[in-house]
Amino acid sequence: MTTSVKPRPPRKPLLYFGVIFFGHLGLGDALAAPARRDLPRRWVLLGTVAPDLLDKPLYFGLSWARGHRGLGIVHGTRSFGHTFLLAGLVWWAGRARGDARLKGLALGMATHPVLDFLSDLAAFGPAAAARGSAAFWPLTGWGFPVPTYAGLGEHLRALASPVLLSCEAAGLLWLVLSAAAGRRAGRSGPSSTSNGPSGRA
Repeated sequence: MTTSVKPRPPRKPLLYFGVIFFGHLGLGDALAAPARRDLPRRWVLLGTVAPDLLDKPLYFGLSWARGHRGLGIVHGTRSFGHTFLLAGLVWWAGRARGDARLKGLALGMATHPVLDFLSDLAAFGPAAAARGSAAFWPLTGWGFPVPTYAGLGEHLRALASPVLLSCEAAGLLWLVLSAAAGRRAGRSGPSSTSNGPSGRA
């Protein structure tokens, strides 16, 4: 007599907030540095990771709630937060209110889709990088990019790719050098200011 084994129900995905976390923080900060001027650096840094903080919970939350991947125009982890449109709206709000924090947030947000595109370009080529970008939504159509990975597990395994690991290492190196430069500038006095690694926090 054989007993049938019921298949195990699929596990719900765990919430995951970063793809190249230190890469976005460090390289995004470096990319924003020439335009940062007097904007508060901590808000620029927050902006560099804000798109993932918005879009990943949105996508995985919809998946949990609906039992399938995404809902409507949201097909993956790059949606509203990964658009220049949202970054522009945040910048406009900051300018209208005279709020340097919002402008710094918007500047950091604008670096995020740029770095995503460049990392996809290096890993998969120009065609895949263009298909995976939500930067110019809705000019490129109402639907957001459909992920090329089969699920969260494959998404996480992709983090071991040489391109993403290189971005992580480079971003972390920039942050370490930035912190060291900031400490040196603090010891030398308040007159030492820069938009590079020792820039204002």
